[in-house]
Amino acid sequence: MTNVPKIESSDLTIAELFKDFYSVPDFQREYVWEKSNVNQLLEDIYTELYENDELSENPEYFLGSIVIYRDNNGTFQLIDGQQRLTTIYLTFCVIRDYLKDLNETSKATEGLIAGIDQDSETGRDVNKYRLTLQYGDGYGLLNTIASDSKEIRNIDNQKSLSVKRIIDAYDNIKEFISEKFGDEPDKIHKFSQNFNSKVKLIKIETPNLKNALRVFETINARGVGLTSLDLLKNYLFTKISIDKSAKDYWEE
Repeated sequence: MTNVPKIESSDLTIAELFKDFYSVPDFQREYVWEKSNVNQLLEDIYTELYENDELSENPEYFLGSIVIYRDNNGTFQLIDGQQRLTTIYLTFCVIRDYLKDLNETSKATEGLIAGIDQDSETGRDVNKYRLTLQYGDGYGLLNTIASDSKEIRNIDNQKSLSVKRIIDAYDNIKEFISEKFGDEPDKIHKFSQNFNSKVKLIKIETPNLKNALRVFETINARGVGLTSLDLLKNYLFTKISIDKSAKDYWEE
């Protein structure tokens, strides 16, 4: 009897989710969130975790779902949810940097930014960032922020709208942390711990790209609509062989 590939889902906290490694494929749309989107996400989370600026009892916040599949290197390719995961990842970087400015560290937060994986060919340990972007000018930018956020001031943020929005998002998150917690490291540590353990997502893991794209369309076509171009790309990618780069097909 033939084994049918399964689609599996898991209810995970942010800390559990970022034990793995993720990559946003080159055919994905770029980071499009603006200040209002970033602030809305953070305010929604803060409202659920806090009451009158004090931590609520047993708080929890559901952030929706992501759609992924595991590639041959063991990295999860992120097909749906990159705007939220990129913003969450930037939040880790801001918290790390903010605490560093206050002469504090958080090894737990640093572990959500980067970790050790095994090379698929050699089996040797390699240091990897938990999230990487493979599209356009976003390639390498997130790694720069993850390694040393001070370097983003040397990046030409006019290079592309995506680059500008990622840098703006980092600044927006830093402003949010400053407004809510000031220069009180204990409060920032506590927020970080609750952010990592009380905010949850559903990880929908599919066996391959084709299944991931079908789930992606099912989820998104029933809400605020995708553009015709997004739906066309999704349809085409479900029809092609995955032996060739999806980006090459799209450009052709």
